[in-house]
Amino acid sequence: MKHATIFLNEKSVRQTISLDNVKKMFQLYKDKAARTGQQLSWDYAGHTFPYEIKEVQGEKGKILLLISEENNYNLILVGVGTTKGKRFIRITLPNQSLHGDRNKAVEFCKMFGEELNGEVHLFNDRVMYYYPRK
Repeated sequence: MKHATIFLNEKSVRQTISLDNVKKMFQLYKDKAARTGQQLSWDYAGHTFPYEIKEVQGEKGKILLLISEENNYNLILVGVGTTKGKRFIRITLPNQSLHGDRNKAVEFCKMFGEELNGEVHLFNDRVMYYYPRK
């Protein structure tokens, strides 16, 4: 399994995060894609977000399963938590995830980082800062 983490800090828009907040951000993402699709007269939302969201009980609490039946997509896991006093969103790619899942997961990480002014630790251990660091 591979993980990417979006950490919240004192400069973030939010200081706490919940799965409901994450679901709302996914809904905003789908709404933006739907508006783009209307302009293009194409089902852009269906192609941009090819997942069905299910909330399930995991080992350490509730998580979101993003499940897809589309080609090149399969499964992404999304959870929230706290470590060393920092709140975070963790996106996990299980071994059965496909290449398309990884690309979407990176896109979601960037979206969350931008929306929350967070610190994004990507799957390749690179860090992206979406907040002023001066």
